[in-house]
Amino acid sequence: MAKSTSKLSRQYGRWVYPEPIHDLKKFFDSGARIFSDPSLFFYRLWPEREKFNPDILVAGCGTNLAAQIAYRNRDSKVVGADLSATSIQHSIKLKQKYKLENLTLVKGDFLEIDFEQDFDLIVATGVLHHLEDPVAGGAALKKLLRDGGVLYAMLYGMSHRVGVYMLQRAFREIGLKQSKKDVDIARECIKFLPPSHSARRYIASTSELGYDGAFVDTFLHVQDVAFWADEIFEFIEDIGMTFQSWVEPSRYHPRTMMPSNHPLYKRALELDPESQAVFIDRMYQHLGTHRFLARKQEEARDDWTIDFNDPGFWSWVPHRHPWSKIKASGGRDGSPLLERSGMRQTLSHDRAKLLGRIDGKMTMLEVLLRLGWEKGPQNAENDQFRQAIRETYEEGHIMIQKAPRPGRL
Repeated sequence: MAKSTSKLSRQYGRWVYPEPIHDLKKFFDSGARIFSDPSLFFYRLWPEREKFNPDILVAGCGTNLAAQIAYRNRDSKVVGADLSATSIQHSIKLKQKYKLENLTLVKGDFLEIDFEQDFDLIVATGVLHHLEDPVAGGAALKKLLRDGGVLYAMLYGMSHRVGVYMLQRAFREIGLKQSKKDVDIARECIKFLPPSHSARRYIASTSELGYDGAFVDTFLHVQDVAFWADEIFEFIEDIGMTFQSWVEPSRYHPRTMMPSNHPLYKRALELDPESQAVFIDRMYQHLGTHRFLARKQEEARDDWTIDFNDPGFWSWVPHRHPWSKIKASGGRDGSPLLERSGMRQTLSHDRAKLLGRIDGKMTMLEVLLRLGWEKGPQNAENDQFRQAIRETYEEGHIMIQKAPRPGRL
């Protein structure tokens, strides 16, 4: 085991993170969510495929994540791997408690483990940015993907980490370690931060710092790195993969992030999607993490790319984001309001009506007709509908099922 990996193993052995969950049913019944759940986001992962039960690797699974995914996806085979024996032991308890026969747990460095199989989905949240060489880690995970497989990754966002790194460096310079005494001293130091300190934004954005494992993971970590959006695109290319999409596109799009009267709004809309993400990330500095999907570079993009001029458009099935809620009023001037994961967006009445009709069962044509719009290849309303669907998809409010439903042409 490499020296840097040994440091990580020792840290997470003593300072267990994330905080262990003991009741998965209560966790999910409370409305808590995990972004990497394929049972909820299948068509975000695989718009081109009919539903199947993916084999899943959770690399750096921590205390809970592999068990959470196995609990929600009982027909999938899930493998969880982690350096920390303490984390694996807790996951084993969850496996036994909830009879998760579909879950296999392995203690060790995923860079060194022989998994003896490949996977349809690899989930790597909170692990690659702690490696000495994140690119090597990402490239290793790519090798474990099957053809048509998806990498779901989360990397730290730089805008919220700037102040964190200032404190990490300050605590190292003064000689604070990961002892309980030094953790308590560091906590006291946080109370004395000036209101203008850059770490205040991160501290205000999270509720977990009361747990010592989270505090150490943030301010006394032995090794981590963060990324701007443009560096995410570079990272994906460096590991030999292709960017597929953001897990939450709304956080990167001008229409959901900018008021329409912003002096740069129209210019931002004219940018390509990659440039929009880079612009929004730097302009608003709101992203503590980047969650994204990636595919192998050597695979054909046409299979999973969403082209709204595709002749098959009318047979596609749109699915609403499972966490979206629409209020009849609450937006500007009493307009409908869409809320999701801390995001709030005022909708036109027509857009709210469109989203209300999308049920994950009707095709695009059926939705069009249900709205009372006229059908016909040359009808102007068809183009308006396509544009509305395109914008709704770009904003992350819907997923697209390109594969035909059973029994449908």
